[in-house]
Amino acid sequence: QFDAVPIDAQRESLRALGVEFGSYMPDYAFIASVPGGVTARQLEAAGVRWAGALSVDDKVAEALRVYGTTPEWSVDKDGIPRFSMGLFPHVDLKDAEKWMAAEYGARIIGTSKLGHSIEVGLPGDNWQEVAADPRIVWLEPFWPRVAHNNSNRVNVNADAAQAVPYNLSGTGVVVGEWDEGRADPSHADF
Repeated sequence: QFDAVPIDAQRESLRALGVEFGSYMPDYAFIASVPGGVTARQLEAAGVRWAGALSVDDKVAEALRVYGTTPEWSVDKDGIPRFSMGLFPHVDLKDAEKWMAAEYGARIIGTSKLGHSIEVGLPGDNWQEVAADPRIVWLEPFWPRVAHNNSNRVNVNADAAQAVPYNLSGTGVVVGEWDEGRADPSHADF
């Protein structure tokens, strides 16, 4: 955590130490990967006022902590619990698919480059073990897709944007989706 938003020089001095920035947290903090040899004094010299390890509870969605087990709505038709997990920036998504399958018996459902995350089915109820993995930043139950947002087309006047004279299709436009779960890439509006 910093006293203010870190300036470029602070970020560069931390990157030179091998620190990798992940997600931003409120109040000038980031989830970051810090190499083992970096000292508190080095972090302090770069403007870091507090640093600490992420606990498993810090990484796990409240729904999992509250239920203590996989919520029913996160279990697929074959009885396999599904989860979305954020990964630290240095973790390669393709490698993550391999080690998730090999080490945890995960069935890979999909990955997101935008969110640097992976969605998996985990046989058994071993999400606590997975959350403790140092490559994982956060873990949450899969939130089923529910099509209750069709009114949004009307709210944003999407039909008018796609009609004459605009004829906008979204071709060549990069879309970021910040929401619980993954976007459905086959959705008609994409």
